[in-house]
Amino acid sequence: MTTEDYFNPVELEKRETDYSNPHLFCRNLVIHTPGRPIKSFRNVKVALIGVDNFLTSSSVGSTNAPDLIRTELYELYKIKMPGGMRIADLGNLKTGHSSRDVYYALRDVLLHLYEHGILSIVFGASEDIAYASLLCHEAMKQTFNFTTVQRRLAFTGGTPDEPTPENYLDFFLSSPYLFFYANIAQQACFVSSDQMDYLESHGHDSLRLGSIRYNTFRAEPYLRDAHVAGFDINAVKHADAPGQVHVSPNGLLAEDFCQLTRYAGMSAGIKTIFLTGYYPPADMQGTTARLAAQAIWYLLDGMTVYREEQPGKKKHHIQQYIIHHKMLDYDFVFYKSQSTGRWWVEVPVTGGKENLLIACSEEDYHAVCNEEIPGRWWKIHQKMNG
Repeated sequence: MTTEDYFNPVELEKRETDYSNPHLFCRNLVIHTPGRPIKSFRNVKVALIGVDNFLTSSSVGSTNAPDLIRTELYELYKIKMPGGMRIADLGNLKTGHSSRDVYYALRDVLLHLYEHGILSIVFGASEDIAYASLLCHEAMKQTFNFTTVQRRLAFTGGTPDEPTPENYLDFFLSSPYLFFYANIAQQACFVSSDQMDYLESHGHDSLRLGSIRYNTFRAEPYLRDAHVAGFDINAVKHADAPGQVHVSPNGLLAEDFCQLTRYAGMSAGIKTIFLTGYYPPADMQGTTARLAAQAIWYLLDGMTVYREEQPGKKKHHIQQYIIHHKMLDYDFVFYKSQSTGRWWVEVPVTGGKENLLIACSEEDYHAVCNEEIPGRWWKIHQKMNG
């Protein structure tokens, strides 16, 4: 794949910023520019993908969102990526004649990048663009975990014909390739009891906004175990991100949103990340474009502090804890990294198979110590042994 096959090159309007400054983010990139497509992905570990396809209930069209985000991103200071890793800006995906054209074109790109071990960061479109990652995993016939950060739960429980920002999760939740889904930061006033019952009955999970308000680290295990993650700007309160279609006075703080993207960057398993929901016509001062750019920056910053940790193998900084649960008559096996403070727990699998190791929190450890059963552990246990 060459970038000119699928992408329009990066062409930004000139600003006062001196892009020749060697310390700027844009000096850290391999960029697809006019007449200079990217033909080799050697040493590339991250691909930036702009998608200018914003779908609303009444229309679909261009908002120039990717370039507005890109302009702000380029003006931040560069990140020193470890091990000679390179970041490539592929440009903006060619949109075709319909949203379906966009989904399938992006699917092809994601497949190529996935096969080469490259993390894809897709930005600028509406939330339904994540459907392309489902098409990608279906093409590979590979199960995956999906975590979103959204104010609402974007599913109806029905069988819609086409994905929209309001129903795209219906396609994920009905797919046999989705193993575990979780949403972070939903607000109870925007979520129906039927939606919550559906997640519970199908072994999925969610974290309310209030549960992470003063401790975003509670959400970290859900991002660490994800293969695909979707970050919706609409999860942020209006005062911090006015560039939204459906604004709300409540929501995540801008710094918490960036902290969550940083957790995603620290994950070894995530292969595709979506940053969606930015609506420029409502962003008069460019505040939301700056937030989106900073969210990408902190995501990449998370990659610089990533440390490969494999509990179960002899490592001095990994501590094992075995807790006997009297009610279940089962020994829970927890692991804690003394370096990062992250936790894991084993989930038993019947049939003589090796136990499954999942990310968890210190709260899960204390729950077991108090003879409680961690909800996420139980749901995954049921999926593996049901």
